[in-house]
Amino acid sequence: MTSVKSAPVTSPSNNLSRHPLKMVGRFARTVLSAVTGAKRWRWIAATLALFIGISVSSVLFAVVVTPSQSVDALGQHFTVNAASPSWSLTGPGEITVNTGTPQTFYLVPTKYYGPVRVHLTVDAPFQGSDLLNKAAIDHKLPPEVSAQFTAGFRSWLVSFALIVLVTGLLLSAGVAFLILLFNNGKRRQAALLVVRSFIAIAVSLATVVVLFVAGSSSIAKATSLDGLVGHSTLHLSPVPMGPKLTGYDAVSIGDSRAATQGGKDMKNPSKEDSDCRRSSDSLAAQIGRIENWRVLNLACSAATITEGLMGEQSRGGRSLIPQISAVKQMTDVKVVFVTIGPNDLWWSRAIGLCYLSDVCNDNLTTPDYQALLEKFKWNYHDLLVELQGLHNGPDGSHPVVVINGSYDVVKPSASCSATKGLSPEKIAMLNQRNEDLNQTLQEGAGLFGFRFVKPRLKTLCEDLSDSPGPDI
Repeated sequence: MTSVKSAPVTSPSNNLSRHPLKMVGRFARTVLSAVTGAKRWRWIAATLALFIGISVSSVLFAVVVTPSQSVDALGQHFTVNAASPSWSLTGPGEITVNTGTPQTFYLVPTKYYGPVRVHLTVDAPFQGSDLLNKAAIDHKLPPEVSAQFTAGFRSWLVSFALIVLVTGLLLSAGVAFLILLFNNGKRRQAALLVVRSFIAIAVSLATVVVLFVAGSSSIAKATSLDGLVGHSTLHLSPVPMGPKLTGYDAVSIGDSRAATQGGKDMKNPSKEDSDCRRSSDSLAAQIGRIENWRVLNLACSAATITEGLMGEQSRGGRSLIPQISAVKQMTDVKVVFVTIGPNDLWWSRAIGLCYLSDVCNDNLTTPDYQALLEKFKWNYHDLLVELQGLHNGPDGSHPVVVINGSYDVVKPSASCSATKGLSPEKIAMLNQRNEDLNQTLQEGAGLFGFRFVKPRLKTLCEDLSDSPGPDI
């Protein structure tokens, strides 16, 4: 009798054991078990969470406590550290500019992934920063600048890495101590936990360092000032706005001194002329009469560098375009006259305080003035960079730029009804502050190759003059 062989019966459990997802799950469990030392899923998950928590805590702690590193470049003192952590997974680095009141900007050329992003700090550049101004003019950095920043980043990263590793090791040891405290028999497991945790921290640190170096590469490899800190960090360059302006020989930009507020009324003024309180005695009008030029008057009362010249200014219930934006619409302009400064330093308020107070250089107002002056230096630098970039002179040349100084309001020996309330000490203080402004204006003009002139006008208690002075 022929025997019949039956086929092997495959149980449902055998089929399930060969299912791809089941196989992947077993493989993952085997790998994670080897990494964590745990056997069950819940212990694997708990151990992974512990490793991640220790790694993240170590990195964030190091971001906060790693000391800044100094970088001396371009005649400026920079410091390098990490920006404050945020919930965003990607973003630019930061730079804080100390203009009396610190201002923080994004480092536009950088893009970081992860929690660690560079943060630079620098004092407002101007006085004594010939190298920085030359870099802005030439749009080229000295070759040693890249090496200086690279060295600063490297020093900070070494300190950061050491703090991460030491912090992670201490946290891991603390967890191991707790394990031994509750179960003294698990010495081997506690030791292995420290080792595995330290490996996880090292892997996390290596990832963070690679991402940081990649994000900082645009700074370390920068060949221009814009590439180093980003053009918008220095200033937001006003774009050309308004109609094309042709047929003018020169243009006057600035504040009420150039608009000559309080002078003779203009014939048929436009709404903008009235809003800006321009008069027929304006600087533009007087230069036009002297040189037989057609001079465009863009000066506006109350204008400052940030609100008037480089940014919009609100007058008469509407916003006026930046004066620099209108200048960029001009063609074949020979000369740009610039009159700016007192409004930026709140000059009218300072004079009013001297009239009303017994003392006007106290410990409260003096630091306030010094902070305003430092901020003005930064904004003035922005303006000079913008003026340097003009190429709308005859045949595409660079127009001549003339920076007007600020005239003294009153002489120390003056005495008349207009100086009632102003002692010789107050007058000397006001004149000294005006001299500080003129020194800043003159030094900036010299660094950029512009002309500086100081109008010789009559002061209080002297007969008024309707002439701009021989310098102009």
